[in-house]
Amino acid sequence: MHLYIQILLLFINPFVQKEIDTINHSSFNIKGENYSFGGYNEVFKLDDDSLIRVDKSIDSRITISSYIFKVQDTVIKYGGYGFWSQRNFMYYFDTDSFEWEYYRLNSKDDLEGSFYGTVNSLKNDVIFYGGKKVNPQNPVEQIPSEEVVKFDYNQRKLLKLGLLKFDILDKKLLTISNDVSFFYDDIYLYKIEPFKNLISRYNKPTVIKSIIKSSYIKDENLFKIKKPLDKSFEIENIVLDGSFLQNPIDQFKLYNAPFNYLNILIPILILLPILFLIIIHKKENTVIYDGFLFHNKRKHEFDTTDVELLRQVLKNKSINLNEVYDIYKNAELSYGHNTRICNEKIDRLSIRLISIFNLIDSPLIKKKSSIDRRQKILSMSEEFSKVKIKF
Repeated sequence: MHLYIQILLLFINPFVQKEIDTINHSSFNIKGENYSFGGYNEVFKLDDDSLIRVDKSIDSRITISSYIFKVQDTVIKYGGYGFWSQRNFMYYFDTDSFEWEYYRLNSKDDLEGSFYGTVNSLKNDVIFYGGKKVNPQNPVEQIPSEEVVKFDYNQRKLLKLGLLKFDILDKKLLTISNDVSFFYDDIYLYKIEPFKNLISRYNKPTVIKSIIKSSYIKDENLFKIKKPLDKSFEIENIVLDGSFLQNPIDQFKLYNAPFNYLNILIPILILLPILFLIIIHKKENTVIYDGFLFHNKRKHEFDTTDVELLRQVLKNKSINLNEVYDIYKNAELSYGHNTRICNEKIDRLSIRLISIFNLIDSPLIKKKSSIDRRQKILSMSEEFSKVKIKF
């Protein structure tokens, strides 16, 4: 009877073990102290060569196999299983009270929650994927979770990124290194980069089998693998060069991001007023180019001599008639003939400008110079000078 009670207690409470199984524990250094976190609420602290359990939280059994990670000096866990359901919220471990405390969020998407999955981190962002959930039709059954969830530590938000496209649960985990994870099956090795929403597939190196422990050193691009020898079963340490990672067989997405109409609607709403202002701006602007004048979205062809005259008048506000003569003169004609042609072209140009800008008076006026009364100049009328024309 006594033996039966001991066995029953061992089955009900796995913590009634003299030896602590740390194979599936997550270890973190917090403020210079080394801690080991189990799959339940248990937390151990390394004291010399011994692990001493330090958590004081009640063993509620509602966050079994949760995602455990560290951001800065805070260890947090998301999700977990308990009482035939999964969690979709978070706890953090308080190193002052040695208790798990509820982690308050500023916002959270509508999440199912999950457990027993993979967690990757990049700076202060964390992504959870590849876990399990309870079958809503059969609470005893656990089925794959398709949710890919991101935790933004700075904004204290949980965001649903999309639905998983890749079956991770039927793969074996090789190693996790911050923002990248490696899985393998009988044929392939998979490099998963959740922050890039990318999976790269490779032919599996032959040394990757019967793995006891492995790690990936990103800076050196190599794997450190511990495995037993095939015949003697002695443990050997292998260093695998990761240069083969440069040439994947193929690449595909880890998850499908849900289509968000706001991603299209918001840019459109931003661009519409900008486009409207551009149209109004173009409509109101008048620009002189080589050979034509653009006004009110219409192009008006001009002789290059007329364009040059307009440039000079607009630039200097007035121009000496001798300079006008130089613009229009024809070397094969007499001075008197050139003067007549020059006056005719000024009159025709004035008529065109009146038509284009809907002017009342002539835009180009001939008058005596205020500096030298013997000289005549061509200047803009007051009405025409108010027209904004760009070069």
